[in-house]
Amino acid sequence: RTRPPYYVIVGTFSVRENAEKYAGELQGKGYKAKAFPSRGMVAVGVYPDDPSVPSDVFLSKVLSDPSFPKDAWAYYPGH
Repeated sequence: RTRPPYYVIVGTFSVRENAEKYAGELQGKGYKAKAFPSRGMVAVGVYPDDPSVPSDVFLSKVLSDPSFPKDAWAYYPGH
């Protein structure tokens, strides 16, 4: 399985278990979600089913969902 080209970061946590719980809740709602270490915290990112979807299009979709924070942002691993 290949890594998504980007994630939209929808939360950061200091406790890994909380991040993993949130990622699981998002997966239960039908989102592709993953918790991963980032800058001393644990970030939760969502990503599209189709990796060819441009990040600005997917970010707009995430931002239109009122359950996500309005400061969500696109993260490109390795960049």
